[in-house]
Amino acid sequence: DKITGRKYEADSGAVVVMESKTGRIVSMASQPDYDPNDWVGGISGKQYAKLTSKKSNYPLLNRGIQGQAPAGSIFKVVSASAAVRGGHAFNDLYECSSSYSLGNQTFANFESQGHGPITLGDALKYSCNTVFYRLGHEEWVKDGGIKPKKDAKNWFYTTARDFGLGAETGIDLPNEVKGRIPDRQWKQDFWEANKDAW
Repeated sequence: DKITGRKYEADSGAVVVMESKTGRIVSMASQPDYDPNDWVGGISGKQYAKLTSKKSNYPLLNRGIQGQAPAGSIFKVVSASAAVRGGHAFNDLYECSSSYSLGNQTFANFESQGHGPITLGDALKYSCNTVFYRLGHEEWVKDGGIKPKKDAKNWFYTTARDFGLGAETGIDLPNEVKGRIPDRQWKQDFWEANKDAW
């Protein structure tokens, strides 16, 4: 962090490495983790409380198969594919401005850096948030916005599904939770349930 001078330390996360052709899990890690030896010979109430507490950030939760956090910048691969499916040419130029405003919200690139007109390939390379905010908004408007057309394509949602997101992997571990790919109805319901807080 340029402001504090400290390295960023994540408090939680997961990594799953899969073979792309077979779906076989090569490796999986979840953070925070715990020592499985804590269970050998029984576990004390104090130690169990530590493993299940909010303060310790729930180390028993295997975020690799049970977490439902947004994907972050890696999702730009899906977004770029959705944009191409929606008719945006991969090699056309798209404005990578330092920020993008929509309604009363302003979204910025990392450290508010802009790169000017760039291709989708460069938007992936530079991880340009504003290119993808703009494309997502354009597709939403093209599909009818708040009142979707009957033939709305919903390219971002359908492309994410076509990539296999939102589905269980079928791994031989208990309690796998399939990911959440929010569709229009889910987003509307979520907004209705939380609008007073915003």
